[in-house]
Amino acid sequence: MSKKFLIVLLHVIFLHVTLFGSILDDAIKEYKANNYKKSFMILNKYKSHHFNNETYNYYLCKSAYMVKNYKVSLSSCERILLNNPNNQYARYGLALAEYKLHMYEDAKNELTFLKKSKKLDTKLRGYVKFQLNKVNAALRGNSINVTVGVGLGYNTNANQLSNDRVINIPALNADMNIGKSKDDIYHQQLVSFSYSKMLDRTDLSLINSLFFTNEGYFDQKKQNMMYIGYQPSLSYTQDNYKFDVNVGLGHIIRDGKGYMNLASLNPRLSYKLTPALKLEAGGVAIVKRHLNEYKDYDSSVYEGSAALRYYRPKSAWKLGATFGVEKKRNDVRNDVSHSYYDGALEVYVPIYKKLALSLKNKYQRKVYKDTNVFFLNKRKDDMISARLDFMYSFADAWFLKAYYNYKDNNSNQDLYDFKQHLVGFNLYRTFDF
Repeated sequence: MSKKFLIVLLHVIFLHVTLFGSILDDAIKEYKANNYKKSFMILNKYKSHHFNNETYNYYLCKSAYMVKNYKVSLSSCERILLNNPNNQYARYGLALAEYKLHMYEDAKNELTFLKKSKKLDTKLRGYVKFQLNKVNAALRGNSINVTVGVGLGYNTNANQLSNDRVINIPALNADMNIGKSKDDIYHQQLVSFSYSKMLDRTDLSLINSLFFTNEGYFDQKKQNMMYIGYQPSLSYTQDNYKFDVNVGLGHIIRDGKGYMNLASLNPRLSYKLTPALKLEAGGVAIVKRHLNEYKDYDSSVYEGSAALRYYRPKSAWKLGATFGVEKKRNDVRNDVSHSYYDGALEVYVPIYKKLALSLKNKYQRKVYKDTNVFFLNKRKDDMISARLDFMYSFADAWFLKAYYNYKDNNSNQDLYDFKQHLVGFNLYRTFDF
């Protein structure tokens, strides 16, 4: 009798283990296929039978979060931590759920605990810092970020006006050699200030940003550029959608004199197709008003863009395209109005711990509207560019970037035909308040 009972018991245990394995495998398979709702329904149905199973609860936590059942996500992470307090990913998942449930103090405690851990997984460190800033902003209702940067570089063709600055200067787009190519060393400085205010219990943020950037050459001082800008922005996040719109106001100083005032409107929309794949689209309208001897270059720019971003734990890439037109405001010059389009591929690869590599390749085509009276044809440019960045973060708030940038512009008008190499580095320090 006891022998038969033992055999039956072993059969029951075997069937239970087999059934459990099948349920968990099916749920994980659905989760990895981005079928979060189905994965959640499978796991949530049998959760009482697998109360203490760490893997089961981990996928229940993740799938519940993806279907916005934050209470189940929270309780699943808590069950993991009861048995394994050292599970960093469960603690991070708990903080995410607490944030969504407006339990900001609890979320802050969990994230602060992770941040102070000397054994925090390298992959989690950046996410923890980012989420902690969001939590602190929610508690205060606002956040302040200040970034200071310096740089030094070498340009093989300093006569070519370049917009490869510490930050991009909007609408600076004059790809023209001024006389014979001359190499020079340049220095860069950057200060940016950003104030963000989250509206209580909403996903709406108001952001005000101020920028100052300066690039100066030791010999080719006519190429010295200083940019002062102000950018108010509105950001809204809902489910997998994120909408941003910003207005830009800026003033550019060239060689110590006023060069350009500009105003821009830039709406952007992004949508997460999957947790790893994001679709982005946007547009920009810019009004450029030149000063002093540059007044004849006044114009308006209209641009649209679309991109796909793909994220993986060990890499990321972005494939994008842009189309735009620039229209002159007067009939004085024939080298202003043109249309353009480009395609670009960016790849980001972590190399070792806090060291990463970024590579960007771009092709751009420009076709000008007016016939040049000197060349007796319409200008057409084909530019190929490549940029390689090595990025290293240290001491949480410091960031070092070394870069190499190559441009090759082929034009049917010799004046605009050029090649350029830039090599340099930038050092940044961020402050979060």
